[in-house]
Amino acid sequence: MANEVIVPAGFWIRILPSAIDSLILGVSIQLATGFRYLKSEDMGTALQLSAANVVIAGIYAGAFYMKTGSTLGKKVFSLAVVDNQTGEKISFLRGFFRDTIGKLVSTAPCFIGFMMAGFNKDKRTLHDFIFDTRVVKRMPIVEFNQAPPVTVPVSTDSKEEM
Repeated sequence: MANEVIVPAGFWIRILPSAIDSLILGVSIQLATGFRYLKSEDMGTALQLSAANVVIAGIYAGAFYMKTGSTLGKKVFSLAVVDNQTGEKISFLRGFFRDTIGKLVSTAPCFIGFMMAGFNKDKRTLHDFIFDTRVVKRMPIVEFNQAPPVTVPVSTDSKEEM
């Protein structure tokens, strides 16, 4: 008997984990670059740093998906990115490209690729379809043991004595 239920994770439950991951990555990258990205007025430097951000985000996602199935943000909400066919963790490269190229494609047409999760039964986005993945929520099964009913003896003697 399994000790958890796995259900598709929809559009809204995926937003907060993405925000947490973006915050973690943003702060880490700014600290690592000495805030050069914020200070950069040179377009070439800004583009290089943006490309570096995408690569670092892909490495972050790919490594976590390969190792645990979840980034830190997804872990907080018991979400995992899994292979659509087997339900197993995905490889580093698949996670890397899903979260770089795939999310870029999902973003391009006014975020329609992300909104697709709200309109299909599997709750999959465009980048999930491209890389044959899905995001699932793992929920523990809680078993309730019913105790036998407690019987309390009722005394009829107390009414007769009054």
